[in-house]
Amino acid sequence: MKVIRSEYIRGTLSIRAGDAYSCQRRYRALLPALNFITPISDRDAPEDEIVSIDEFWWAQERSDGGDALLWRIAQYLVGEADILLTWEDGSRTGVRVRDRQLFSCQIRVELIESSM
Repeated sequence: MKVIRSEYIRGTLSIRAGDAYSCQRRYRALLPALNFITPISDRDAPEDEIVSIDEFWWAQERSDGGDALLWRIAQYLVGEADILLTWEDGSRTGVRVRDRQLFSCQIRVELIESSM
């Protein structure tokens, strides 16, 4: 099964430009067409520059393990963010990135009534 959509719920992440370049070279054949690594690599920033990941793009065209690749790339991500991944069957997975680690999280949806 493949991830068809990803979105930030909260938080911000960054990556060292040199690490983004390494990921681009190492995983070029495996990266989904829509990913957050390629735009950073295309910027041609100095390798030691810390680049903010403003949008967490990750959507696969094939079911070929791109979700497992995300777990490998997480070792380069700094900061903390909650991300919602939507799968092709409509199910969702929550992941939390916290300074080079990726955690699988349960999702709880809650409506809170407000007075108008």
